[in-house]
Amino acid sequence: MATVIWSALLSDARGKIGDVVFSGWKGRAYVRRRVIPANPNSAAQQAIRTAMTLCVASWQSFSVNEKASWTDYAASRAISTFNSFTQSNIVQERTDDWRILTPANSSINSIETFTCSTGATDGNIECYWTLGDADVDASIQFRVRVRESGAVETPDGSPLTASVLSATLSGLVSTSDYMVYGLTFGGSTEYGPSRYGNAVA
Repeated sequence: MATVIWSALLSDARGKIGDVVFSGWKGRAYVRRRVIPANPNSAAQQAIRTAMTLCVASWQSFSVNEKASWTDYAASRAISTFNSFTQSNIVQERTDDWRILTPANSSINSIETFTCSTGATDGNIECYWTLGDADVDASIQFRVRVRESGAVETPDGSPLTASVLSATLSGLVSTSDYMVYGLTFGGSTEYGPSRYGNAVA
């Protein structure tokens, strides 16, 4: 890469001429050879791109509070809230399904042993949990995602109090395979550790 010193006749240049590219960085002009990026489109690349696409779709469907819950986590790593969500989930998404909808707030005790199964009625999923250390009056919010898509939705039947220990989530697409997330809500943008399961509606 060559540095350029401009003259009175030529004070700026951008773009490419043949195999030569003119550009600038932090106020400095430079010239470099044009390089065509390699794109072998390997299976590994395709897996990463698919995982990123799903993470983006999920993030775009998050509620305002869910997005805001990543603020402190992101600040501690000097990255954006979206990047903090992606960083926490994309490796898992490549091989299975992402699992951390909201970062855990250690001051909020979550429900435990969260399980899901197909409901007795088409389009329903039954969820069960044990209280663990969660407050009996804590609000449990449910979010669902069709496994092969990214969008996250709120099913009918959400929210409930933790002491109920079970929920029937309805209004889902029959025979679709869902990831189900149970969130112990602490108020505003605070959530306990995400609990998750999967079942066919």
